[in-house]
Amino acid sequence: MTTPSGTATSTSHFSVSATPPAPTITSFSPTSGSPGTSVTSTGKNFTGATMVKFNGTSASLTVVSDTQITTTVPNGATTGRISVTGPDGTATSNNAFTVPGTPTIDAFFPTIGRFGSSVVITGQSYGDVSGVKFNGVTASFTINSSTQLTATVPTGATTGPRRARTQWP
Repeated sequence: MTTPSGTATSTSHFSVSATPPAPTITSFSPTSGSPGTSVTSTGKNFTGATMVKFNGTSASLTVVSDTQITTTVPNGATTGRISVTGPDGTATSNNAFTVPGTPTIDAFFPTIGRFGSSVVITGQSYGDVSGVKFNGVTASFTINSSTQLTATVPTGATTGPRRARTQWP
């Protein structure tokens, strides 16, 4: 800078960048959800973002502002980090987004029972189970843990497979 009394020069350098800074993800809400769930990511430098991924699975996105993006959990998403890609790089969340797993049935006991009897079913991902069927007949049930539930054999049930689902078609 110059004045009538002289010129001053800084001792450090100022850098000029022609590209915008890379995006940064500071948080997202909710922190878990099934495909179809709307998720809002908060951060900075989101203007111009072209891609959001849930653990590598691409999702549609809407840039709300430079600090906010909304997206929908895509089909096929699995538990993992969220990433946002902008004109000058990709940001990855520090925390994982949790996608509930598809329930599995490993075993059930007893293997035979009368209407109204209890059956303990063990497997995986029972935290979000919304229905149990015995060969197509809906049963009442209680979730005991993420790996165990107890179902009541419904009137009208016939011999056949049992199903546990997080969503019925």
